[in-house]
Amino acid sequence: MAKDVKTEKVVLTKNSFNKTSKYKQREDDVEVPELNELMGLKKGQVAVIRIKQMDLNAFLSSRNEITNEVSNLVSGIIEAAKKDVGAVEDKVLEAWKKKSPDVKYRIEMVYSSLVEPKLNRSDVIWISEKFPLVLMRLANRITQLTELGGDVKKNSQS
Repeated sequence: MAKDVKTEKVVLTKNSFNKTSKYKQREDDVEVPELNELMGLKKGQVAVIRIKQMDLNAFLSSRNEITNEVSNLVSGIIEAAKKDVGAVEDKVLEAWKKKSPDVKYRIEMVYSSLVEPKLNRSDVIWISEKFPLVLMRLANRITQLTELGGDVKKNSQS
């Protein structure tokens, strides 16, 4: 039986908090073989998209887009409900025709985290429509990198 390794918990104190290290955003190359044909790649080559973790501004911006979208949708449904029940159904159907807030969040997340190639938002939307799992894979990896926080630069000097 393996022994349980006990980890000592140490509360971070202001004096021990080292902010002098140089940090950089984490980046990663995500393989997207679904785009090989689009790029005209030969056998043995694979398309990659280089992404980076989101910074606070990108995270808040992409989340704010969802909040505004949901708020506007709810407001529209409430206004329609005041007028006519049929109008409520129309408003709900209109919302279903549009992309869900989660998809819009993922599109914004990928768009704001692209390093290479530097695609525009319409390119990311096109990829999401034609290759939805590529969008999910990129967004999931961006989330993983963001959860890790900044990466200490090698050979950094204070």
